[in-house]
Amino acid sequence: MIPCRRVVSRAGVKGLILPALSQRVIVPHVITRYQSTVGAASGVPIDNTANEPRQPIENKALKDSKSARGPKAPKRQRQERNGGNGGANMQAFNQKVKDVTQQIEETLNTDVEYGELKSILEEGITFLRDSTEAIGNTTRVSIELHRAFTPLTITFYNKAKNIADINSEELLEFLISIGLANQYHFTDIAQQLLKEATTKPENYQKVLQYWVRFREYETTHRSFVLDGTLPEGVEYVQFQFPSFAYYSYVMICVHQNAPYSAQDAMRFSFNDSVPHPTRVKLNLVGGKCFDNTEFKRFTDFIRQEEQKNIDPNGPQVNSDLFRLNDVHKIDDYYLKTVEMLKERNEKFTERTLTRFMNRYYSIGKYDRVFALFEKLVSSGIKPSITAWNAVLRSIITRDTFRDKSSEEKVVLLKKFERMVATIKASGAKFDADTLGAIVNAYCVAGQFERAKECMNEYKDLGVSNVAKEEYMRALIFNGQIPEAEERFQEYMKQEDSTFSRDLLNDFLAHYSKQKNYRAMFGIKEFMDRHNLEPNTKTLTLITQAYIHTNVQMGKTPDIMAFLNSFKGSTRFNENTYTVILTGLIKSANIEAARELYKVLKKKYPNSPWIQSNMITMEMSLGDIATGERLFAHYIKNIKNDAFIWNTAIKNLLDRDENLAMEYYNGLKNQERFKPNMHTYQFVFEHFVRKGNAKRLAEVLDDLANNPLKEYGTLSKIFYRISPLTEIPKAVAERAKFDVNKRKTFV
Repeated sequence: MIPCRRVVSRAGVKGLILPALSQRVIVPHVITRYQSTVGAASGVPIDNTANEPRQPIENKALKDSKSARGPKAPKRQRQERNGGNGGANMQAFNQKVKDVTQQIEETLNTDVEYGELKSILEEGITFLRDSTEAIGNTTRVSIELHRAFTPLTITFYNKAKNIADINSEELLEFLISIGLANQYHFTDIAQQLLKEATTKPENYQKVLQYWVRFREYETTHRSFVLDGTLPEGVEYVQFQFPSFAYYSYVMICVHQNAPYSAQDAMRFSFNDSVPHPTRVKLNLVGGKCFDNTEFKRFTDFIRQEEQKNIDPNGPQVNSDLFRLNDVHKIDDYYLKTVEMLKERNEKFTERTLTRFMNRYYSIGKYDRVFALFEKLVSSGIKPSITAWNAVLRSIITRDTFRDKSSEEKVVLLKKFERMVATIKASGAKFDADTLGAIVNAYCVAGQFERAKECMNEYKDLGVSNVAKEEYMRALIFNGQIPEAEERFQEYMKQEDSTFSRDLLNDFLAHYSKQKNYRAMFGIKEFMDRHNLEPNTKTLTLITQAYIHTNVQMGKTPDIMAFLNSFKGSTRFNENTYTVILTGLIKSANIEAARELYKVLKKKYPNSPWIQSNMITMEMSLGDIATGERLFAHYIKNIKNDAFIWNTAIKNLLDRDENLAMEYYNGLKNQERFKPNMHTYQFVFEHFVRKGNAKRLAEVLDDLANNPLKEYGTLSKIFYRISPLTEIPKAVAERAKFDVNKRKTFV
């Protein structure tokens, strides 16, 4: 730990966060070279009612203000003269404030020299502070002065810093010296320093110095920018400064290879918690001091620090896993966990492996469930019933059993029954989830009588809601809708019966295929009655039914009013609506998607997700001309990048490959970006399927002349291209593709 200078102690100041810095700070030389000049001699505390007498403001500044004074009368005489009427005194003081600040504002709006600006500001606040003794209510006085002078000091600061030879730091020192600095001034300087920090890393240390200075200053001065006090046209975010300070602290650790302390990092905040990286990025972008390369170093460092504190076998693993929806990300997380355990000379616990098994099961990657179970057993760990349940559920599932042949189905059922017998032999005790897995497997396999027998055999376990639900979902899966509906009515009459949205969505999906919209609306009414909140699949299916019903009746659907009728609609956001729109598009409900888009484009006119989804739909399924208009709007009003060009190319290739290649050539002609790995992948895949050797040769020449930084899986596509046309030597070398052996280098 690196010692830090002692922060000036101010006993009795509530909520002071920095005193612990007096004991230690992690960053080497971050604050040690900085010595505070804030103190009794350098600033005038706003609440101080015993200031030394000052010279009155010059008559030219105050003009004929009624507040010009002669010598002070004794305290008792003043009280008698004022009749003890504090309200009248405050009213008179407010008038003085109004007169003085008006004159200062008029001066600021004229073309005067910097010295004149300083004089009028300093004399004005000096005069008003010397006029406060008869009032008594120093807190109210300080608030009124702070509110009145905040816009003036911000205007002064912004005007003065544009004058030649006057830098922002000099201005801040002056404002501190007269007790009129506020958070806006400190934030602006931090912002300016961060703009140059990429080439001047020492600026990060300066930002921290100003943060510490600010925290000291605010213990004796009002420093927050109050609502309604910003001058017109001035942009300011109240809590940018903590993000700047925290970011600077981390970047000092990065640049100086200094140790990081989460405890010390929290001191660069207002609430003892560090800002989230997303919040930091928003504030950096808002302050026009964001640098992508530096911010990546920031996030990488934070991620590494977080990894150091993670227990690979702790509960954090579970919450992390369920934030990951992509199998590759879960695989990466698993491999990172393996590495962490190796570094610490530890092993997986049974619970951790089971967590991974359950997560893989939830995304339909059953092969990984079996692989992890084998790892668990081969490690000599005795599986819990939770681990056995994950394996049981993965053997026979709705999404895999359907496509099996009759012989394969018989083999799977026998494998399942052997697994049940193995669990019994292991001594593991069945629980309600085990019964649910058994019932589900038999129902999916169409063995409903056997499922009922198991429910009776293990009824002492309690037929859980999971088992009941799996039974009904299997009935729907096998097309036995009337019995599923009958069981649903029966179970709902039983005490404590609750079912997930997955069951309701299964019913909805079936009714949607049958165009039984009345039944779908009945499920919505059921959800409303039971206060059930829908998920995006529910919303997509019922919205589709609502739109179709209204269109068939010749009515204009009020989609937003309909969606707002659902529980939890107040939390619906751009992402929610995007998912609903995507669901409609994936199910080829073009008209329903267009109806929803009519509403969303007004609510989110420049949403990249909504607009790109509609471009995808129109170019791949709908009207190409409409898709092109949407594309033109996107690159003009949202963002012109490779992603949206690739979207157009990918979706046009199968409908109009000549037009798709026009977009490809348009992408080649862009100045800021060019075709990337994904562009070539889409184009190569299409023309390999078409067997178009000429087109493939043309695109390969483009790739040879415009090499990529990353070739990814392109080398695999070259296997299929090489029989049609020659792979240019330059491309093969960069992609590490052996043309003769037709394999990628390892």
